[in-house]
Amino acid sequence: MEQQFFTIEVQVQPSRMERLRQRRELARLKAALAAACLVSLVLTILLISSSCSAEKEIEAESGWTVTVQLLAPEETAGQQAEAEEPQSRYGEITEDERELIARVIYLEARGEPAEGQQAVAEVILNRVAADNFPGSVKGVIYQEGQFSTASAIPEAEPGEAQYAAVDAAMYGDPVLPMDVVYFSREGENDDVWGTIGAHVFCYQYEWE
Repeated sequence: MEQQFFTIEVQVQPSRMERLRQRRELARLKAALAAACLVSLVLTILLISSSCSAEKEIEAESGWTVTVQLLAPEETAGQQAEAEEPQSRYGEITEDERELIARVIYLEARGEPAEGQQAVAEVILNRVAADNFPGSVKGVIYQEGQFSTASAIPEAEPGEAQYAAVDAAMYGDPVLPMDVVYFSREGENDDVWGTIGAHVFCYQYEWE
């Protein structure tokens, strides 16, 4: 009797930027994907451990042979580590805080390159992490005398680039050191880290 073969192939090739932009949505799917992979693995082990007589019995009764093949990802060890859920050096922020940072980026740096927009997000997050600034995103942004655009935040209309900048600051490769907490057109102080686009980024003041 003619045998028929079926191959079930499972491939997952997530986009790195998609993980950054839709991290929370992918996290909800992670458990389901892991369960599916576990079931496939168990099924493969059972098939491999089955006796030859059992296989022949199945073939004799049905005339069907089912082959389950799990394809190993074509990634290096470093790429496999990258595929895991990224970790933030700042801890977690809420959706409201992400929205607030994106609005500030829109107002302060929407004409800047992606690196410059990410750097603005990092300045805000660096301040939250610093000892001499408010300990929340809202507190930092609305601190008196700091962000002149704060009054215009309700009218801001951030787009994909601004949300991507927040996610890159949280989970991507950092642009700024943690102690860079100022940006302006002319430089906040003489301790300059560098310039990106039209903004000069500066380190913390020396506090006594």
